Amino acid sequence: WIKDEHRDRLNLKLHAIAPIVDLARLFALEKGIAETGTLDRLRVLRALNTIVGSYGEELEQAFDFLMALRIHHQHAQAAAGQKPDNFLNPDRLSALEMKTAREAFGLVMKLQRLVIERYRASIW
Repeated sequence: WIKDEHRDRLNLKLHAIAPIVDLARLFALEKGIAETGTLDRLRVLRALNTIVGSYGEELEQAFDFLMALRIHHQHAQAAAGQKPDNFLNPDRLSALEMKTAREAFGLVMKLQRLVIERYRASIW
């Protein structure tokens, strides 16, 4: 359930960053990649010409952008004497940040659909 204080807020960690981490982890496991950091995994996957490889640079940029948004948000909260959290009000984003965030989410959704298609037989 969403607490009233988080209504109309985006959980950056759960809905933006974690899906990229999970995509990198899934394909790293599939390819036997030992790297543990998300960006390291994405870089190796790009070199191996996997599904992620086709979108690797974009995923890296999306991950960096979303992490920067999260850190900015948490820093502002800490500076204001608030407890840092992952809940960002999208209305406070600039037009450029909003556009970039939408593109990042679109990329994540596209890759999630590719994963579903790829593993459909195993899932169902």
